[in-house]
Amino acid sequence: MQFESYDPAEEARALGLDRLPHPLNFADLASTLREHYPAELASSGVRGRVLLSLDLDSSGAVTRAEAVESP
Repeated sequence: MQFESYDPAEEARALGLDRLPHPLNFADLASTLREHYPAELASSGVRGRVLLSLDLDSSGAVTRAEAVESP
């Protein structure tokens, strides 16, 4: 899968879903990511994107995380 051409709608259809899951607490997630991002990278303007594959249990806790692709 090419990250640049990733189509969430296509992925959802392939999985038999109307749409892919998404976090309900996006503000909390963004805050946590900022908190754990290395300070030296943040201060130098280094940014990036990564496509993750996550497995969640019935409570929504992550049980497996894998970086699928990072351009």
